[in-house]
Amino acid sequence: MKEVYIIGGPLRGNSFPINEGVTTIGRAADNDIRLLEKDISRHHAQLIKKEDKVFVLDLASLQGVSIDGEQIDPAVEVEIAKESRIKIGRTILAFQKQAPVKKPPAETLEDGSRNYIRSLELVLNVSNILAQSLDTNELFDKVVDQIFNLLKRIDRGAILLLDKDTGKLREVVSKIRPGHEKDLSSTIHYSRTIVRRTMDRGEPILMSDTSYANKKELSESIEKMNVRSIMCVPLTYKGETRGVVYVDTIGLPEGFRKDDLKVLTALSNTAAIAIENAHLYGELRQELTERRRAERKLQKASKELEKEIEKRTQELSKTVEFLKQEISDHMQAEEALRESEEKYRSLFQESRDALFITTRDGAFVEVNKSYLDLFGYTRKEIANLKVQETYTDLDDRSRFQAEIEKKGSVRDFNIWFRKKDGTEMDCLVTATVRKAEDGRILGYHGIIREIT
Repeated sequence: MKEVYIIGGPLRGNSFPINEGVTTIGRAADNDIRLLEKDISRHHAQLIKKEDKVFVLDLASLQGVSIDGEQIDPAVEVEIAKESRIKIGRTILAFQKQAPVKKPPAETLEDGSRNYIRSLELVLNVSNILAQSLDTNELFDKVVDQIFNLLKRIDRGAILLLDKDTGKLREVVSKIRPGHEKDLSSTIHYSRTIVRRTMDRGEPILMSDTSYANKKELSESIEKMNVRSIMCVPLTYKGETRGVVYVDTIGLPEGFRKDDLKVLTALSNTAAIAIENAHLYGELRQELTERRRAERKLQKASKELEKEIEKRTQELSKTVEFLKQEISDHMQAEEALRESEEKYRSLFQESRDALFITTRDGAFVEVNKSYLDLFGYTRKEIANLKVQETYTDLDDRSRFQAEIEKKGSVRDFNIWFRKKDGTEMDCLVTATVRKAEDGRILGYHGIIREIT
């Protein structure tokens, strides 16, 4: 290994040579690989080359070093495999070039709710389409086409059904998104481990980023094709798993969300009933052809077919009613959310106190008019600032972050700030941390009062 590539973080796309001996990594200017992130120590880690092997050494850094998602012990040399990834702060280093990673567009909570409602409406329409199809080959194509219509992030999709005679899965249809035929392979090399686990457990699987997955679960072709996100859901009918629907994205980590999995599962449940209907219809039609000479048996079989179709239609109708209720509930929730946001924004903007919302690294998310008046900035100017630029002493910033992230909040925390015109202010800050659902700290929000 002669070169290391930055495949994630602020310096993504850059590469650095690996020295014979020691290659240093850190924030200080004397490092071979300089990473200008505030969470990275001045001398964070070393890459140590010994003959054909490369080791990484954590120099007792504050944030540590992770290899393939596992944090290593400080002061211990750990050998690195060629396919391994090293994470230091927000930077990810690898020893192989990676395909460019597409970044999904930011989506607000309101947009996500609307998209989910739209997806449920589409599932409702798909249910009606599938209920009208009784030809299995035509049905499989329709199912995959409708999956592409429902979920815009999917690049490839396939349906695999269990052969009752051999007990093996066979691919009945596989497609790539229209318009991507030149860019993607038409042959889908799916992970047999993921498919088999879905079949055995009868539960859907969502893999948002394959780069963090156990390599034993992925086929070699998945890595070569740069498959980054995978969903696999079972086709279950009356408690029996008959097959799976498999979809993936190329070069798009975090390409699927939990709502996508819910929508795909809902569609698969509908498709399983429709496929069973189609199989039943096909079997009965063949039986009717064979018994054409026996009029009495033909009539009996026809009645049985009508009853079965009616039964399946009733099951589909129940699913449709459920989806209608889901849509209604989400529309009500969306309206309540909108009203709540309007009330919150009015209180926020009209408050006489200087209110702020920032990210963890200091970017302004929102401030009110009182904050702008206190510091003397316009809203356009504040959007291009970092909160650190308003501190008179950056040590105050470090003390503030340490205190608030330890306790979850601070009250009347004394900080000296600087206005746009250079005037220094003695202020008290009361704030709390903002966290994501998984517990990660997103930033801070609070109140600033001048006591100068």
